Amino acid sequence: MNSFNRLFESILGNRSQQSEKTGALEPDGDEGETAEKQVRNLPINVIEIVAVGILTAAAAYVLSKSVGWLGSLRIHLSATGNFWVLPLFGLVGGVLCGVIVKYVAPEITGSGIPQVKGFLRGHPIRMNLVSLLAKLAAGILSLGCGLPLGREGPTVQIGASLSGMFVSLLKSGEKLKRHFIAAGAGAGLAAAFNAPLAGVIFVVEELVREVSSTFVITAGLACFAAATMSDLLGNHSLDLSSHTDFPTCDFRFADIPYLIILGIVCGALGSFFNWLIIKGMIYRTRIFKQNYPVSIGLAGLICGLTVTLLPQGMHNFAGIKYLIIGHTPGLQFAATALSISFFITIISYISGAPGGLFGPSLTIGAATGYLLGATELGEWASASNAPDLFALAGMGAFFSGVARVPITATVIVFEITRDFNLLLPLLMTTMVAYTVGEKIYSGSVYDRLLDLSNHSQKQ
Repeated sequence: MNSFNRLFESILGNRSQQSEKTGALEPDGDEGETAEKQVRNLPINVIEIVAVGILTAAAAYVLSKSVGWLGSLRIHLSATGNFWVLPLFGLVGGVLCGVIVKYVAPEITGSGIPQVKGFLRGHPIRMNLVSLLAKLAAGILSLGCGLPLGREGPTVQIGASLSGMFVSLLKSGEKLKRHFIAAGAGAGLAAAFNAPLAGVIFVVEELVREVSSTFVITAGLACFAAATMSDLLGNHSLDLSSHTDFPTCDFRFADIPYLIILGIVCGALGSFFNWLIIKGMIYRTRIFKQNYPVSIGLAGLICGLTVTLLPQGMHNFAGIKYLIIGHTPGLQFAATALSISFFITIISYISGAPGGLFGPSLTIGAATGYLLGATELGEWASASNAPDLFALAGMGAFFSGVARVPITATVIVFEITRDFNLLLPLLMTTMVAYTVGEKIYSGSVYDRLLDLSNHSQKQ
């Protein structure tokens, strides 16, 4: 038992050493501290990490239910035939959201992932109760009032802020602060998608980009606690395997060339998407400065007007991915979903509204894959359900083309479908999309947003 405690103690970093390369840990100031005392401190760290995961899942549940309630009210009122409902909701919700961002917590703009990455690199970014509550409230307003962004970005920053609170209040994790923040962020992703493995891999592949036992163990504890709690609460924001009519994919060797084409298309489209996001952020900053009530309110108005002009079945963009996969919506529906999602996602994100890109990326990727699978490319492929196979593979491919995290993209789609037949198609398309994207417009959208933020602060 003592040997096990010593092993776990060394993994969790109670015998921390300064890492010059990453600046991850602070030196142990009390060299006379005994191994027995260090082991006694171990349960405190473990309890903190698990508590962060559980509370992050609870916050994700509150966000999901609040957004769902507000969104349902918006759709219900618009169904009465009042043209002004959706634009008004978007405008008012956007202005209120912008007030929170401008006057309470400017660090909560966008998905929050660039901010977490910046914090982990040593930038002075606030991660505490204020940023947590502001992100939660502004996220409910922006997403519930019609901006087609994802819930996973806010939950990532909420989880990181929870970790920052625990470290500041209890002091027991000061030497592991960077690890705790990363673990909390991973828990946010795990809670949003019920995908604990994806949360752990996201921490390693995107946030810290280093493989160490400390990061893996802390992130693993937080992510599995978050996913377990999320499942107990019934928070299934994108659990495709829970649908009884969800198709099982059929993948054959002859499909490989066509899946490679899909990966190339998604990599190129993802690069274009990233380029538009960065250019849009630059121009938005020049025009609106930090006037978020105006920029987010205007984005909400544009999105509301755009969606109002669409058929009523497309008023809820959060559910479009379900209609694309397994329901043969037709080429016109998929093409409309792709073009409109692409356009209003960019408008929404560059406004500074709190919201993520994971969810919209999966929707755009599903529509792209469906279009390719339902046309001649799918006819040439040997799979009997080429549109469904291509739609699911496209989800991971476009996400990989945007975020440049092929393994995370593969695992997320696998965990939300739990279809082993998808693993090889996903790995192929995500790797191809990543490679093509790096050749066309290198760097993930989050790295470029962080660089853009750093450049703006220096000016």
